[in-house]
Amino acid sequence: MRYIPIHNIKPGMVLGKTIFDKNGIKLLNMGNLITNDYLERIKSLGYPGLYIDDELSKDLQIDNIIIDTLKNEAVQSLKKIFVSTSTDSSSYQDEINFLSSNLLKIIDEIISNKDVIVNMVDLKIYDDYTYYHSVNVAILSLIVGNALKFHRAMLIQLGMAAILHDIGKKFTPIEILSKPGMLTDEEFDIIKEHPTNGYHFIKRFFPSISSATYVGILQHHERYDGSGYPSGAQGEGISLLGRILAVCDVYDALVSDRPYHKAYLPSEALEFIQGGSGSMFDPAIVITFCYKVASYPLGTAVTLSNGEVGIVVENYEEFNTRPKVKIVKNNIVTHYIDLKSDYNARNITIVGIANL
Repeated sequence: MRYIPIHNIKPGMVLGKTIFDKNGIKLLNMGNLITNDYLERIKSLGYPGLYIDDELSKDLQIDNIIIDTLKNEAVQSLKKIFVSTSTDSSSYQDEINFLSSNLLKIIDEIISNKDVIVNMVDLKIYDDYTYYHSVNVAILSLIVGNALKFHRAMLIQLGMAAILHDIGKKFTPIEILSKPGMLTDEEFDIIKEHPTNGYHFIKRFFPSISSATYVGILQHHERYDGSGYPSGAQGEGISLLGRILAVCDVYDALVSDRPYHKAYLPSEALEFIQGGSGSMFDPAIVITFCYKVASYPLGTAVTLSNGEVGIVVENYEEFNTRPKVKIVKNNIVTHYIDLKSDYNARNITIVGIANL
């Protein structure tokens, strides 16, 4: 199985990972052929790419960090909280209970796989970006928190802050959220209200949630050097949860197609995160995050500095940019190069993404 951008998907390819519509209902199961009709529908939903199975990748297994059904349940539950216009706190209780139950299952999966590396490109539906983004930020944040040896109660606080970090956007006009292009200063000022709006919304409607969670939501746009908002907090004046959310929020936004930018490659997004270490982000959080997220996810087709092309088949925490690569020539696998451990490969680097 390997990931291919949507513009390179052709009818007749075999789907490698089940995809869902915006209601969380299966659209096409893994193993099915992609027809012209399905491809057009997939494109209309805004999928940036798909996982496919072919001869070059049939022996490559890429496991989900979180099973699709659990992730989709969290997305649908979060969507109901976002779109509700109720002013009665009891009307939200069922959804927050369901979301909390999902979050506990996500935490259990992450705790049980402490050595996990984020190795998969996420398949987001464009129209539901905010909900998928929120769940992704929760997963990334929990992976970081687990790597930092958070106890379970603190993981729950972190996960709840992450999955609800953008809840204040329920009060932001949709024409601003979905505007194609740069925002005006006035529009950006409205966007900047969402951490505070989210803080007050959660505090009012979900009073049983911990204060650490409220503060994490409030501070996810603060920056380590004090240049963020809403209060310009800096350094350890930003809560630990807020500092983790800041990194995970920016990373997932960068690797997503948005009205104002095309998705970054994971390697490009990690370069951005590393470049912001000590200014935008807490350096200690950046180091942990970069250990846990692959620069070149499994199945990525890459070009090496020696001119060879291949597919990434294994990644290593401590050598993020030096994976094991299956070399392909004329659609035939010729050999493997382990950029981490092969002595003869010490001067070989990945220089770009290939089209295989």
